[in-house]
Amino acid sequence: MRLSGLQFDNIPALNIPFRFYLTAPIFAILTGVLLIFWGEQIWLSRWMPITLATTHLIALGVVAMIMFGSLFQLLPVLCGTPIPINSKGAIVFISLLSFGILCLSAAFLQQLSFLPALFLLSISLLSFGVILIYTLWFNASGFYTRTPVLLAVIMLALTIILGFSFLLNYQTGYFGALPKYWTNIHAAFGTLGWVTLLIITISFQVIPMFHVTPEFPVTIKNHYPFGLFILLISLAIELLFSNSHVTFALIATLLATYAIAALKQLSLRKRKLPDTTIKFWQLSLSSLLVCSFLLVVNLFTLSSKQLPFSLDSIIGVIFVVGVVLSVIQGMLLKIVPFLITLHLQQHAMKYPMGMGLMPDHYAIISRQHGKQLYWIHLGTLVIVVMSAFIPSLTKLVGILFIINWGFLWLMISRAYNAFSRIKLDISNA
Repeated sequence: MRLSGLQFDNIPALNIPFRFYLTAPIFAILTGVLLIFWGEQIWLSRWMPITLATTHLIALGVVAMIMFGSLFQLLPVLCGTPIPINSKGAIVFISLLSFGILCLSAAFLQQLSFLPALFLLSISLLSFGVILIYTLWFNASGFYTRTPVLLAVIMLALTIILGFSFLLNYQTGYFGALPKYWTNIHAAFGTLGWVTLLIITISFQVIPMFHVTPEFPVTIKNHYPFGLFILLISLAIELLFSNSHVTFALIATLLATYAIAALKQLSLRKRKLPDTTIKFWQLSLSSLLVCSFLLVVNLFTLSSKQLPFSLDSIIGVIFVVGVVLSVIQGMLLKIVPFLITLHLQQHAMKYPMGMGLMPDHYAIISRQHGKQLYWIHLGTLVIVVMSAFIPSLTKLVGILFIINWGFLWLMISRAYNAFSRIKLDISNA
């Protein structure tokens, strides 16, 4: 593991990121339950209540929840500055965000008022976004990480503002029927801007760090995050006035070349030992290549109306499950043991006699459990793609979601319990 240039002086209490990590699987499990009962309807239209509910459960409850928790840890290490929210503040934030997500999903499913969701999500997300932007703008350092993360957070802020505008319009009808391109911009900023831009930026640091690969080429680190940000802004402008096929194709090309570059970096790692996180990365990057190819095909070759299924939907599920959830689960297999051993090392400095009780990473999350998680997730990806052609399989997707994320929750919970136990043993050594 390569740790040069990293800063560990201001890392937050371990319970802060772990609260996010333990909350996210609960929303994934809830998504699985909804898919079991109403899942077949998601293939009818992106505007179906179940589609909107599950989309936002995953986007906010799973993906954003884990990314927020990771930012609490990554900003001090990579940018030299902590997010100025303590443990109590994190509990309040997670609570407001969680109840807001539940209210939002219930409103979509049952045609309830969006005002409770709007109130809770505006307080939690807007305040957190302001704190993040202020921290990155005024306090953070590290060119290769600070500015791209700031761009990703700006994309998050734009996504949130658009989302709140939609909720207000749903509630009041003030703007009437909004053109489809506004929701396309909302989706593009959220998936390609906030999520993908952050994954790309963090990969520049964590792939060399955890897998002892060469550094990414400076050209890629310098230009890809900025290029993606500019292309997304251009896309939004073009969607307002004309078709955006060329810009979409450029975005697909940029993402494909990043995926190829990242796969090459992984192939150059110095230690070729079996590593499940590598498999998760390879699955994620390969899925990104598939999404990029299908996006171009969808733009220039086929019309979705000529097909017995929605190519847009297939691209969407491959991106969410194959790209995003793959890299999230793979990184948690590394981040959770790393954070636990890091905090135990700092604790053991006060009790040198307990240094011998320090666990190996694989004593916290075993290789076998990591492999099992990977195969369950891979099976989920295969079945979710098949369900686009055989909608009745969506119930099985729901079951696999529950198994996949329930297993991950159990691993993280056991790891945190092991941390508490070993910390006490070190104190008593």
